[in-house]
Amino acid sequence: MMPVLLACATELEAQPVLERLQETETHELTGGVTVHRGRLAGVPCDLAIVGVGKAAAAAGTAVALASQPSGYSVCVSIGLAGVYTGEFVPVGATVVAAEDVDLDGGALNTSGRTSLETIGLARLPATRTSEAVYDLIETDRAWRERFAASSGVVPLRFATSDAVSADLDTAEARRVASEAAIESMEGHAVGLTAARFGVPFAEVRAVSNAAGVRDKDAWQIRGPLRKLATVLEATLKAYAS
Repeated sequence: MMPVLLACATELEAQPVLERLQETETHELTGGVTVHRGRLAGVPCDLAIVGVGKAAAAAGTAVALASQPSGYSVCVSIGLAGVYTGEFVPVGATVVAAEDVDLDGGALNTSGRTSLETIGLARLPATRTSEAVYDLIETDRAWRERFAASSGVVPLRFATSDAVSADLDTAEARRVASEAAIESMEGHAVGLTAARFGVPFAEVRAVSNAAGVRDKDAWQIRGPLRKLATVLEATLKAYAS
């Protein structure tokens, strides 16, 4: 069975999954990328700490993907995320991405942002088997359905930005412009990198806060991350059976 790659920004976010890994070995790869290799629910699993933000996540994920000559069955972006208010997703929930939109690309002026697709600049060019990728990347259908079944949720649109929303007004403007429900700093970049390597992409996150709320005393972290680890374990157990 090909291994699964879990790409996570920080050790803190990865800890509940790491606690469930069995037969674990830790490796330091090029550029200081740490990979914890073991088995989760009997499935070979590499848990990579890829860094915070899009550039670090893309570079770290590329290093991890290149380290496995036999390839991966899926690359999953995991960790914490914020939910846009009005989307009726509770803090503490586990959420699954249907797709992930980049909030930062394109042309920006005082009136707003023009998308990459509108100005004709593709992040990934079209191939014989896939369409060009601009601001939006889809997750792998089979894997998102597996994760959705394990968590009991409907997959949602996620959004990625290097600068998270710092107030509720900014978060609301982003929600309206992107039609997304969930905000993080890495997902889109991990998905693009997986696509470069021809590896299926999925994204599953724990909602720690309302996007725009920066008072970390009001966040939920440990409990949602434990729930996320449970969903990952259940999904891989079902996949292996």
